[in-house]
Amino acid sequence: MKSLLSATLRLLFVSCLFTAASSWALEGPPQATPAQMKQWVETLAGDAMKGRMEGTEGAAKAADWLAAEFAKIGLAPLPGAEDYFQPFSFTHNGETIKARNVIGMIPGSDPALKEEWIMITAHYDHIGEKTEGEGDLIYNGADDNASGVAVAMAIGKTLSRLQKKGQGPKRSILVIGWAAEEEGLHGSRWFAKNPLIALEKLVVNLNLEMVGHATKLGPKKIWMTGRDYSDLHEVVAKHTGKHGWEFISNPFPKLNLFVRSDNVPFAMLVADREKRTAQGVPAHSFSTWGGEDHYHAVHDNPDRVDAENMAALAQMMTDVTRDLADRASWVKWQSNDFYTFSRYQGDSQGDAKNETQD
Repeated sequence: MKSLLSATLRLLFVSCLFTAASSWALEGPPQATPAQMKQWVETLAGDAMKGRMEGTEGAAKAADWLAAEFAKIGLAPLPGAEDYFQPFSFTHNGETIKARNVIGMIPGSDPALKEEWIMITAHYDHIGEKTEGEGDLIYNGADDNASGVAVAMAIGKTLSRLQKKGQGPKRSILVIGWAAEEEGLHGSRWFAKNPLIALEKLVVNLNLEMVGHATKLGPKKIWMTGRDYSDLHEVVAKHTGKHGWEFISNPFPKLNLFVRSDNVPFAMLVADREKRTAQGVPAHSFSTWGGEDHYHAVHDNPDRVDAENMAALAQMMTDVTRDLADRASWVKWQSNDFYTFSRYQGDSQGDAKNETQD
């Protein structure tokens, strides 16, 4: 009887340890609901934002709204920062334009790892309005890229709540809404050249780009740019399988999409132009876009996004983020021979002359 009781107590002790270690996944607060995802997209991509083109009142309004939402979901400004903004200026078509990255964070829970970072990003700007014509003239940009912003916010919301319950991720989490992506990745390039954290402590960047549709590819299918360039795909594959998602190959291999989104300034921080390789931060973009015709079209409206699929994606990507934040090893480059990257290398090194501190 005594040995049976002892064995039972040991079993209970091990069970309690396991429950405590995995409670963030089993007992954590719910992910953002489809209704919440829809609300965020409807606001950010609503007509009142006028297409969020940098230099317009709509883009400024979008940045203010995003900062307010960061505060609501529990993200904090970076230590020492007075607000959520990183302002800068850039020149576009001969005009100096002011813009603001929107930045929030969740402090890590492990004293040994809290100075290391997992960065979740998505650009919040779009291309504005048509200058002539009739009918719908606003490029609302619901999928491009209010959808990515909403998923990034959902990840931040859940991890922030867990952090407040004492179950937060070990590494710190950085959530950023990039400005001026549409004019040439200006927001992400500015941060890469003027970082507000130690970039040598940045483990990985997960960039979300057009994740609001599942029309062509089907529901619960996700792909990432540069899949074979780092071992990040191994972590993602583990969680897509667990959540019933399919991790598919890039449907558009000839479009060189790895170097066409906000991940690229970080991947190419230290680059070898001659060998055409990148040695910077492993950084990849994730998408569910399958070639639907709403890209840069006025019918990229909030009523077309799949909020159910977005909510499921947020749940899966939260687990990916948490895994990356808690595991011992960093993401590592594997084969990273980028055929076209060298045309961007100068800008990523800070040679661009058309961006200034505002």
